Amino acid sequence: MPRIAPLETNEQSTEIKIAFIQHKTVYNTKITNMKATLGHSPTAFNVYMQWYPLFEELKRLTGTRLATLFAWSVSEASDCPLCSTYFRKAIIESGENPEALVITEDEQQLLTFGAAKRICCR
Repeated sequence: MPRIAPLETNEQSTEIKIAFIQHKTVYNTKITNMKATLGHSPTAFNVYMQWYPLFEELKRLTGTRLATLFAWSVSEASDCPLCSTYFRKAIIESGENPEALVITEDEQQLLTFGAAKRICCR
């Protein structure tokens, strides 16, 4: 059971309704329970959804395949089962086997960077 329930449609402010509609329209995606929970704070929703333009820029720079592989490597290194599963599924749906990827040396460098453990400032 979630500690914070997803925002119900009848509880949505005009601001968050607009944000949800824009998000669904621009990225052709749905409002998941996680996104609906973030809807309690339009600021939190908008900040978290910056992932989408960031990923679009990464795809522009590297191509969809490598962007997806990079995001998967970051997700795996971050121990995020939800994200890892999402990107693993995307890899499979694109016709590749995540356990038998054929990648170049340059691609491997980017994936190694994505998988690197980060030490944050303390």
